[in-house]
Amino acid sequence: MKIIHLTFDLDNDFFEKSFSQKNTRNNKWDGFRIGVPKIFEIINEYEKEYNTKIKSTWFVRIDKDIEDEFGDACYFLKKFIEIHEKDNVEIGWHPHIYKEHSKTKFENNDKFIIDEMDYIYNKIVGIRSNIKSFRMGGMYMSNKILNFLQEKSFKIDSSSFPGRCREDDIFSFDWSNSIDKPYYPSKKNIKVSSQNINDNFKLLEIPLSTIKVKANYDKIYLDRYLDLSFHSKLISKKIEKYISENDYITIIYHPCCILEGIYANHELINFGSSNFKNNLKIIFNTLIKNRLNFNFQNLSELSI
Repeated sequence: MKIIHLTFDLDNDFFEKSFSQKNTRNNKWDGFRIGVPKIFEIINEYEKEYNTKIKSTWFVRIDKDIEDEFGDACYFLKKFIEIHEKDNVEIGWHPHIYKEHSKTKFENNDKFIIDEMDYIYNKIVGIRSNIKSFRMGGMYMSNKILNFLQEKSFKIDSSSFPGRCREDDIFSFDWSNSIDKPYYPSKKNIKVSSQNINDNFKLLEIPLSTIKVKANYDKIYLDRYLDLSFHSKLISKKIEKYISENDYITIIYHPCCILEGIYANHELINFGSSNFKNNLKIIFNTLIKNRLNFNFQNLSELSI
């Protein structure tokens, strides 16, 4: 059985800094306002075409950066619930926690991060007390943060990016040598699982699926998450191979990528609905061609 997790990170339209350089739009949240409804239309279309339920998990931005911009850290959480509650999808928490006086460099100080998470969490539970899945913006993670999430009864973390390590002017994370399938992280090393279950967190880590992709501007192939915004010509064979070899497939997409005009002629990301639809079709065609049983699940369905 192939378990497929279709996940969406509800970031602003310029979550990747290069997007703002050639953008032709004025509103940096068009991905939420326009893109999300388009994605639901496509999902509904494919459910009918393939006669299957496509469950999905939506990681909503809930953090102090949103509070500073809209006066309410839970602004998008409230909006998403109001508009899409009837769609019966899973909502996850996706904070972006930046260094003080920065809007681009992700924080890596555990105390700073946990203090902000605690502040925001107390706002979340007044609106939605049953959020069980988490994905950290910038993909930083630590024992202390996982312990905080476990204490708050979260069941899933999906911040792991197997094979990648970055320390630069934006990111600070190290998921090199980490497990590439769902596992319970060891309290001694969160990138692996201990044989002694008592040494593990009770919270399940569901890594993003990674494939090796080389855009024209890359010198070598890089481990990148399986993102349905990538040009089909770059990843179609990679998708087929990954699905054939793995039982758990965790996919990511940012709603702004379904819009036209964010960035013309990007060498990795193909903006617009046709590319998203085509990559989703590649997944279905691979499953059907190989006569594979499959199930689209919300992330939290995998937890015990």
